[in-house]
Amino acid sequence: MVKMLSEGATTFTMTILRAATATITGTDVSGTVLYASNMSTNFTVAPRTADRMLMLLPGEYIVPVSGKAGTPGAQTAGVEFPVTVNACDEYWNVSSTNPGCYMHVR
Repeated sequence: MVKMLSEGATTFTMTILRAATATITGTDVSGTVLYASNMSTNFTVAPRTADRMLMLLPGEYIVPVSGKAGTPGAQTAGVEFPVTVNACDEYWNVSSTNPGCYMHVR
């Protein structure tokens, strides 16, 4: 996003989808570089309310904003293996906002 300053100021509206610690950087792109770049202090982006579940098998991992990646490894009949179930918001951020949920996997 690029906006011109009006009387020394302007306002941007931001939407961040990944729940994490974040910063925002401002850079002068006017061509003559009148101002040094500046970065906000760190701030926390919290996940939204959980509305879906994400199941991860060995070899898979969570990717905020898009879901999961990786390839599940082969499993052997009769041998236990871990299955991780995460409560996630609409952007696949792990969310603990609905803690009273019980899961049944089969």
